[in-house]
Amino acid sequence: MTAPEPHGYPDWVRQVATSDKLLDAQTRAAFTGPETFGPYFVGDVEWIQIIFTASVNNFRARFSFVDDAIASNLMSQQDVVFRSVATSSISLPVRGPYLLIETVTDAAGAGFNFILSTGKTGGLMVNAQSTENVLISTIGTAVGAGATVQLLATRTHPGPAVWSIFTALATWNAMLNTLDHTGGLTRLDTIDNTNAKAERRTYLPYQPGRITFTNTTGAGGTVNAVLLAAPTWPMGG
Repeated sequence: MTAPEPHGYPDWVRQVATSDKLLDAQTRAAFTGPETFGPYFVGDVEWIQIIFTASVNNFRARFSFVDDAIASNLMSQQDVVFRSVATSSISLPVRGPYLLIETVTDAAGAGFNFILSTGKTGGLMVNAQSTENVLISTIGTAVGAGATVQLLATRTHPGPAVWSIFTALATWNAMLNTLDHTGGLTRLDTIDNTNAKAERRTYLPYQPGRITFTNTTGAGGTVNAVLLAAPTWPMGG
């Protein structure tokens, strides 16, 4: 028997893919869901990569790695939320020889498309946006007296991140949450005018973030805000 080439990940098939592969390309309009795609054989690569565009409504995609083509045993699972209207590029490490992708939506009549490929490294794909890690960026957004503004990062970019707030208002508060495909919130952090430095580091899950800024003064003003995820390197491929 010929010894396999060392490649640093579980050796399910005693071989290594010599190049990236296009596994699937799907487009759905008037989607009601849930629908499962696959199984895809991924046992000869280390990473899978997906470009997912939520064109109408919001989606949760569940990536399930299983031990065979009939999904006898679940080996690993990861949920990723894609909110409308945006395109997100996501890499996931392979944790089983076969992959299933189940998509569900928050409402009927949804639409999406995705391109699924393999990769030898994690990271952004070569056709990802050049500002993929700039999730929220606003300058001089008006906020009335006692009013609240919502700043949504539609793209999903898990990993280390920093968020910051700048405003001349005397009293205010800001919350950083993430949203699931139904709009359910998970609180990550809160800062307000009592903080000496209105900037925090955080870690984003596989959900898009949202900054909620509230002006608690009796006069209107403006706010600058940013949510910046750590760049993913190297590029996939």
